[in-house]
Amino acid sequence: MTIENKISNGGFEINTFSPWIYSNATITSEFCHSGSFTAQLFGGSVNSYLIHFVEVNPPERFEFLVSLAKAGTNPSPPLSLSAA
Repeated sequence: MTIENKISNGGFEINTFSPWIYSNATITSEFCHSGSFTAQLFGGSVNSYLIHFVEVNPPERFEFLVSLAKAGTNPSPPLSLSAA
């Protein structure tokens, strides 16, 4: 089975959020998992989020892989991941 990456700009390697929808976040070169850029969610009293819509048609199958990290010593805020 061949895996086709359906996420556009998944590593934010073009130093922009496009085509992602986002709030309370920035692109940074700190804390990178791989590559040169990453998205940093600020959290705090305002929700932060990243959204990317991808069309998947039956009988396609897919794998969802995400890398997350917490920076600093403060407790991690609540986190929600959704695939629908």
